Amino acid sequence: MPRPAHPVRTPRSPTHTAIRFAARPTSRTASRLAAALLLLAAAAGCDAGPGAGGSPAVTDSAGVVLVRNGALPAWSPEQGWWVEEVLRVGGPEAPPELRFGYIADVAVDSAGTLFVLDPEARTVVAVAPDGTHLRTMGGPGEGAGALGPLPSSLVTWRDEVWVADWTQGRMKRFGPDGAPRRPFLLPHGPGARSWWSPAPEEEIRFRAVRRVREADGSWGIRDALFRLRPDFTADTVFPFDYPRPDLGTPEAPRTPAVLNAPA
Repeated sequence: MPRPAHPVRTPRSPTHTAIRFAARPTSRTASRLAAALLLLAAAAGCDAGPGAGGSPAVTDSAGVVLVRNGALPAWSPEQGWWVEEVLRVGGPEAPPELRFGYIADVAVDSAGTLFVLDPEARTVVAVAPDGTHLRTMGGPGEGAGALGPLPSSLVTWRDEVWVADWTQGRMKRFGPDGAPRRPFLLPHGPGARSWWSPAPEEEIRFRAVRRVREADGSWGIRDALFRLRPDFTADTVFPFDYPRPDLGTPEAPRTPAVLNAPA
C-alpha cells in the first residue's frame, strides 16, 4: 500500500499557485529506477571506492572527521521516498474560488481533504481529493470566523481546521462543515506562528519565538518547541540553544525589536 500523500509547499506566484503532493511511486516505477541505478553502477566499474554500496566511509584528517557517502543510496527502492504528482489545484484556467494570491501553508485531514491558507485573501479553501472546491472559510476581520493580516500556519486536528492568526494572538478554529468554533489564545503570544501535527489524530506541536525582558532590564529571546495540552496551554519539549543577538534595552535598543518565527 502506498503511503498517504503529504503536501509540498510551492513558491509564490503573482497569478496562481499549484499544489503538489509527495508520495511513493508504484513498485514498477521503483523497480525501473533501481535497474537504472544498477546499470549506472555497472558502467562505472566494480571499484566504487570508499563508501561503496551505500555504507559511509569515515576517515580522520588532522583531527577533522570526514564522512564520504557511497555511490549508491543506503536504502533500497522500497524504503526510499520518491515524488509523484497526484493532484494540481489552481492556475489561470481554474475557477475563481480555486485561484490563490499567495499560499502560506497547506494541510490534509484524515479524509484526504486539502486545505489551502491564502493570507492575501485571508481565507482557507477546502478542496476535495478529486480537486473540486468544497468550501471557503474565513475572510478579513476580527471575529471568530475571520482572519487578521498575515495568518501564518494551518493545521488539521481531528475534525477541525486551525489557523494561527498571530496578529490577533488567537488560534481560529473551524468545524468539519466550515462553521467557526470558539478560538483560543495562542500560548506564548504572537511568536507562536509555526504549528503542525504528525497526523490529524495526534498531538499538536508548535514553535514559538518571543522577546522577553530579562532581570537586568535588557531584551532577550526565547525560542523553543512546545506540545499543546487539552486545555490549550503548553508544555516545553525542548528549548533551542544558539547564540542570540544583543537587542539592548528598551531605552537603548541595539537592533530593531522585531522577531520573525522560522517557518
